[in-house]
Amino acid sequence: MTTCRLCSSVIVLGALLGVSQASLAGPLQVAAPRISAIPAGGNARITASVPPGSTVSSARVYFNAADEKVEYYLEMVRGDSGSFWAVLPIPKSETKDVQYRVALRDAEGKESAAPRERVPVSSSNEPQLTEAEQRYAKNLVIGITDPSVPLLPEGFECYGVVSAINVRGELIPNEVCRRTIIPPALWVGAGTAAAVAGAVIIRDDGEKLPVSPSRPSPPPRNP
Repeated sequence: MTTCRLCSSVIVLGALLGVSQASLAGPLQVAAPRISAIPAGGNARITASVPPGSTVSSARVYFNAADEKVEYYLEMVRGDSGSFWAVLPIPKSETKDVQYRVALRDAEGKESAAPRERVPVSSSNEPQLTEAEQRYAKNLVIGITDPSVPLLPEGFECYGVVSAINVRGELIPNEVCRRTIIPPALWVGAGTAAAVAGAVIIRDDGEKLPVSPSRPSPPPRNP
């Protein structure tokens, strides 16, 4: 009987210590290197990382055109060794600066964020996107934080934007971009002559390639 009481005491003490350690755990250490510029007519890659072994339940990058008050967001993709990335939509030609910030949540839902950055839109050369990043850029799912704003952020193009996440967390088609024909200046190379966001990509040979409407799980792993 004494042994059983001792076992129970050890179990209870261990549980209490676990709760205490969890409650005393510090916030996630989020590192999000500042990019030098948003490429004019292109997609900017945003990256972040946390120490290996950190538990991350959600990873997002919030963004808007500078001087806009309401933020939009994209779910970031989980990479290796605590890394995350996302690709912003293409800025319009009149957009001069873009703001963004990275925010991650731990297993308890506590949010840790890197400082908000304001960077210029520039024609300077930026690193080319990987194949996975290009796929992401053509299937953008933009999250809404305010029900009164349009589905497409002010200052950004429709190219690649296929869906939205409303304030209730529901995945919906981006009807704004479904009705928008992409201007020739934003046609992509490598055999792709034109695009209609949220519908199909039309190649030079006339073949229509459907754009996936699926939303990456928050946060998914690299393909």
